[in-house]
Amino acid sequence: MKFCKVLESQSDRFPELNHMFLNYKALKKKIKLIEPRAPGEDVPPSGQLSPQESHFIAALNEDVDKFNAFFIEREEEAVIKMHAMNEELGGASTSPRRLQALEEDLVNLHGECVMYVHWSLINYSAVSKILKKHDKRSGVLMRAPYLANVLHQPFSSTGVMTRLVKRCEELVDRVQRARSGDALEGATAATGAAAVRPLQPSAVAATAAGVESDADGSCLTAEAAEPCVSAMDDVPPAKRACLSVAHKQQTHTDQVASAARTKSVLDMWVSLAETAS
Repeated sequence: MKFCKVLESQSDRFPELNHMFLNYKALKKKIKLIEPRAPGEDVPPSGQLSPQESHFIAALNEDVDKFNAFFIEREEEAVIKMHAMNEELGGASTSPRRLQALEEDLVNLHGECVMYVHWSLINYSAVSKILKKHDKRSGVLMRAPYLANVLHQPFSSTGVMTRLVKRCEELVDRVQRARSGDALEGATAATGAAAVRPLQPSAVAATAAGVESDADGSCLTAEAAEPCVSAMDDVPPAKRACLSVAHKQQTHTDQVASAARTKSVLDMWVSLAETAS
């Protein structure tokens, strides 16, 4: 499957993220307008790009700016939701019915955060692939410096979202323990049609795949889990295992090595996803 079809399938799968994936087809058309360089032809000095190359860069920057604005807004909303639920759980005793509602809200928030981390990874991969096509066509090697900058853009800095995923898992576990402790006669809650499927933190870790990049430059991998959202159905098992190992080895004190490892894993995924075009 061509990469543009991958992006289309993701857009169809997540209607709430429609128009929030890289405009891959349009950027490919702009690349085709760039005059290819003949073998041995010198690349112009920095700042002397053709109008077609400038148009491509402007369109790519526009998409990245759109991603940043969208992700910042969703991150703020997720933090506010988490704060409200955390405050409610830390307050006075909560009724069994409210605990069940909180559990449902936490599972939903967990799925949303996982989806946004997955979305970040997909768009990073799309940017990487389109830049590779640009470099091959134009001879101007933009990919490496541009991606180094992208890793520190808000939409790639998923550290907060990843921590929210883990916090949701912790709070769901806490709510489930509170509910089991409250229910002396409680077979009804366990057998009710609206019962919430519990999160499985071990499954989340086992299917880790994504990118986390904090303001201090630390990067690690994290991603979706099937118990909460079906976002990772198409991720190859080999990639899941590779990224899971990278996730377990991450430490906050190994920032430089971690960033390099994350970029390497993501680039590997891009190369695996590439098809003839």
